Amino acid sequence: MFDHKGNRYLDLIAGISTVSIGHAHPAITKAIADQADKLMHTTPIYLTEWQGLYSKALCDELGPEYDQVFLCNSGSEANDMALLLARLFTGQNKLFSLRNGYHGLVGNSKSVTNVGTWNTNFNNTQEFEKLAWPSTYRGVMKTTELLLKDA
Repeated sequence: MFDHKGNRYLDLIAGISTVSIGHAHPAITKAIADQADKLMHTTPIYLTEWQGLYSKALCDELGPEYDQVFLCNSGSEANDMALLLARLFTGQNKLFSLRNGYHGLVGNSKSVTNVGTWNTNFNNTQEFEKLAWPSTYRGVMKTTELLLKDA
């Protein structure tokens, strides 16, 4: 993601509607078909060649202190695992969740999903604090005007 001055940012707010790689791109379609010819069911239980290659490349990129990868089959599962690991690491139970943030509908991730149409108070397993979106463009400090003056 880039701002109006060309500064590069890592987008941590992507969701199911923003991670698309296009519709029927030939390279992607071929890669999926090639994988389907080898093995359709992919989980952390049955690893594929590409999962191993990707995991090694990721660890190599991150540095020597990273030597393990846990691949998940969905964002909900990844968020659920991240929340579990955060709780285990910190010993804390309370979590923060962005208002209108969708984090999944399973386990811990359902507990911090904070969209009225997707969240219920039924069986929430976590206590969480609802936070406003941090936005330099529309935030409380009204920094949009400052950014436009600098442009």
